Amino acid sequence: MKHGSLDPDEKVLGSNTIQSEGGWLGQLALQISELGWNGHDIEVKTAGTFKKDKFIVLQNKTLSAKEKSSPNPDLKAHHQE
Repeated sequence: MKHGSLDPDEKVLGSNTIQSEGGWLGQLALQISELGWNGHDIEVKTAGTFKKDKFIVLQNKTLSAKEKSSPNPDLKAHHQE
C-alpha cells in the first residue's frame, strides 16, 4: 500500500525540527561526519558532578579499540622519582 510519494528535492522536515540540518541532531551528525566517524561505534555518555551541571561525552569505541600508545623509552622524565 502506497500512502504518498516524495520527490528527491522535497524537504520532509522543517528547519526547526531536532533532526533537520539546523536542529541539534543534524548539527551533531554534521560534526560526526567532519570527524570522519561515520560508521564508527560511538557510545554516548553523560558526565558531571551535579544534576544541573552535566555534559554529553561521545566515545568512539572503534578508535579506542585500537592499540594504545606507549611511552617513548628514549625520553627521560624531567623530575626525580
